[in-house]
Amino acid sequence: MKTAWGCCHQQRLALVEGDHVLTSATHYDLAAVRHGAPMTLIRGGEERDLAAIVAMGQVRASPFRFHLDRDVDFVRHAIMKRRLLAGFGIAGARQLHFFIAEEGITAAAYVVISIVGDMWTLEECGDRDPSGARVGAILQALIAREPVERRPTIRAWLPRGFVPPQVTIVSAKPSTEVMMVRSLGKTVAQPPLSGDDVLYWRSDIF
Repeated sequence: MKTAWGCCHQQRLALVEGDHVLTSATHYDLAAVRHGAPMTLIRGGEERDLAAIVAMGQVRASPFRFHLDRDVDFVRHAIMKRRLLAGFGIAGARQLHFFIAEEGITAAAYVVISIVGDMWTLEECGDRDPSGARVGAILQALIAREPVERRPTIRAWLPRGFVPPQVTIVSAKPSTEVMMVRSLGKTVAQPPLSGDDVLYWRSDIF
């Protein structure tokens, strides 16, 4: 309490009745802490997480008229492809991070991120929470690992309605990637697809 920080940011409180202390609490004012990790435990993603990732993806994709039917083999392929791209490139030029937040022993949210310099690309992500709050917490925790470094620029293709509460979109522009899709039958999508009808992650690019 007598340190420079404690005297301004810490309070001891007590509820008393006569000479008896009924309960007590310590209040910490952390408003002046600029950077720090949220109270979210994360770990590296593993093979055992893929089924939960597929289930999250199916729930997220169901409202969209156009999305890929991603099974465990497809998700494994998408992550492995990005890992190989990082592993066979120039040493240290590219990194691939695959992280999980879990409830119990089950993956509840995940992110797959490619890093080149101070540019982060969110290749794909998922969250059992519709708001995406766990994805936002994972991003906060990853950024906070190096609090003295320059904040990274993060880019992503986010599906309609998915913006984690911790995330602020600074700018948006059309993708330079062109995806050409053609029906194998005579059926034509009606009405024509718009951006809001499509869920397509960067890691879905073949």
